Amino acid sequence: MILDIKLQKKKIRELLKSIAIKFYSDFVGMALYDPINFEFRWRIAIGSLNDRYKGIVVRRGKGVCGNVLKTKREYIIHSFPFDIEDDPLNYPIMVVEDLKSAMAIPLFFEMESMGVLLVGHRSERIYQIDEVEELKKDSSEIIQIYNEMMKTQDFKTNQEKDSYLLAYLLNEKYEKKRRLKIEVLDQRIANISMDAQITIIQVFEILFGMVHFSSRDNPLLIIFERKNDQQLSIHVVIEYQLQMTGPQFSLLAEKVGNVNGNLEIYSELNKVHLIINLPIGLLNIEHPWNL
Repeated sequence: MILDIKLQKKKIRELLKSIAIKFYSDFVGMALYDPINFEFRWRIAIGSLNDRYKGIVVRRGKGVCGNVLKTKREYIIHSFPFDIEDDPLNYPIMVVEDLKSAMAIPLFFEMESMGVLLVGHRSERIYQIDEVEELKKDSSEIIQIYNEMMKTQDFKTNQEKDSYLLAYLLNEKYEKKRRLKIEVLDQRIANISMDAQITIIQVFEILFGMVHFSSRDNPLLIIFERKNDQQLSIHVVIEYQLQMTGPQFSLLAEKVGNVNGNLEIYSELNKVHLIINLPIGLLNIEHPWNL
């Protein structure tokens, strides 16, 4: 499977080479958008001065990539840095590669912007509309290959990346007959690292020991959701009698802290809300481009 992905990446590299020849360009690069961390990374380039482009991380809304993602259309610079209105430092690919002009277009995967294709020159240049349209045609084949890569990765994910944490909770519900209601509103929770999953399981084991389950009460509600741009959360709503001492809360907080998370607890309308906040950095998602 990894060999298949490497072959597909080689095809994309060959396509970028042909684009460079067609436009007599000094540089052709492809950046991919990471929706988890809200940033772009340049994954492949033809004609680069060195490998520094690989270390560039551009936050959403900044530079060439940010403008392309925001407008979902082409972005053209005829004379850098004189053409731009914001800080040239927001355009690190132009600086690192000493580009004086560039045209960039969005790459769409399943109707969403998944990346940017950029053609650049180390001299000032006026790009014509027909050149932009030609570049869009070239991008369609890249998107097709990328689609094949993602399907390969999806297959791998489905076969090899079952969630240990969710499997544990389902076992508690169906095998141990615990009265649980589980809502997975953010399925990325299944992709947190194995160490983090094991730690959260330990938290639930301690928590279940404190809760007095009763067949007359509503199920204990566990909600996996996105809290904000930087955090995932596990929200536990308890209607049972909960006996938690200060040392027990400290133990739970310590375990959550071991994976750089934090713990909140409060009471409202005869319910106890316990919220485990986890940083998105715990997500352990393998992108096919990293293989």
